[in-house]
Amino acid sequence: MMRRAATRTASALLALAVCAAASAQAPDRSRPPAPAPPAPLRLPAIQALKLSNGIPVLFIETHKVPLVQVAVILRAGPSADPKGKSGLASLTAEMLDRGAGQRSALELSDAVDHLGAELSAGAGWDATTVAVSVPSERLGQALAILADVVERPTFPGDELERVRKEILTGLLQWRDEPQAIARVAFARAVYGDHAYGRVPEGLEQSVRSAGRGDIQAFYKSFFQAGNAAVVAAGDVTAGSLQTLLESAFGSWSAGAGRPPAVPAAPQVRGRSVWLVDLPDAPQSEIRIGRVGPPRSTSDYFPLVVANTLLGGSFTSRLNQNLREQHGYTYGAGSAFDFRLSTRPFFAGAAVQTETTDAALS
Repeated sequence: MMRRAATRTASALLALAVCAAASAQAPDRSRPPAPAPPAPLRLPAIQALKLSNGIPVLFIETHKVPLVQVAVILRAGPSADPKGKSGLASLTAEMLDRGAGQRSALELSDAVDHLGAELSAGAGWDATTVAVSVPSERLGQALAILADVVERPTFPGDELERVRKEILTGLLQWRDEPQAIARVAFARAVYGDHAYGRVPEGLEQSVRSAGRGDIQAFYKSFFQAGNAAVVAAGDVTAGSLQTLLESAFGSWSAGAGRPPAVPAAPQVRGRSVWLVDLPDAPQSEIRIGRVGPPRSTSDYFPLVVANTLLGGSFTSRLNQNLREQHGYTYGAGSAFDFRLSTRPFFAGAAVQTETTDAALS
């Protein structure tokens, strides 16, 4: 009896709920709802520190997770490559963790893994970054390894040949990758002989001819405390971080090496069309662009907002038109590739070959 009564009660409540839902006013779907007010933006405080040899340190203290990330940034990237030796900065960066201090490449890798850390090194257009991410309780040990990699790389010859083969293999694979070919062609079309018109990874000839002496000379010229900065964030106090960084990097020679400023590139004049024919390619890679302002422009934030509308998000105008409306591509967009000097603006997409002309229009 009690079970039947409970069942009848539940059925009655369900019936009432259905009636209430049916009588409720249907939502108005004729127009999108008004957006809510923007959430307040609360950025964490950035603390500015300095080591005894002048290295500036920018630090954000946060204790949400027991991790710390530290990056050493040096003002030297592919834009500082000597003429005829493109790819030297990238090759140098790749070699930094292939042997340093008293450790070989394998020993470095084992030491980093033992700490539960991650170590990386790479060259961007205007800078080389060497970074470590590590549990906060092992930060001191990780910084000692980081200091070896930054200050005392050994550039062993056998590792150089291994890295050289890796880069040459990548360059060879590019010949069959329309996206990679379009990247190289676009840079040359916009910048010509300017530093930003080079291939950051280098050309086959320059990579083959780069020797250990070239790498050592590039390193000696630019890898000095006076050309470095440190950016750190994580679960450590400012006082502890400064003590640990001072122990790791405080004795590093300041030096005076800094590459010359990258000159402003001349603006593209008129309209030109570059066509690279790849028979049987299933898609066409389209790039349209020109020279834009440097990252230091006072219009940085307006440009970011404007580009978000144009092609910087999935709901941007370019993607909605070329993908959603016409179905020419899986994705289209645009970007300002901000650098120290005049960087490019470009819009692009990979479109079905038979719709290339329509997509361009």
